[in-house]
Amino acid sequence: MAESGDVPHHGPMRRWVHARQDDEDLSFFFEIDHDGYFRRVVMLEGPERLAVIACSLDEVEAAFRNDTINEYGETYGVPLSWSAASPDWDYTDPEPLSETEFEEAWADARQARATGSRRDLD
Repeated sequence: MAESGDVPHHGPMRRWVHARQDDEDLSFFFEIDHDGYFRRVVMLEGPERLAVIACSLDEVEAAFRNDTINEYGETYGVPLSWSAASPDWDYTDPEPLSETEFEEAWADARQARATGSRRDLD
């Protein structure tokens, strides 16, 4: 399957944020479009910052069309919701990120998930 998430493809009005869910020791990096939907999601877990999710909405849509969503989910994970306003997302005070900061987190998490290592990303 082609990895459209490997090459940034930003439309107008994209923004990037970092948020935490302290009670479960989760850290999130989101790329959000102008409609309030996540285009790409990175979720790191624990003090080791293990990559749990590193997925792209475009890739997930393609995986559904190609009937490869199970394989995609096993490799990159899939969030419960793509809407930033969803109650499924319980995080505290998102902070703005630069595009560069997001891309660094994205690249590291993608590599960890693709290799199956879920390695420490510090």
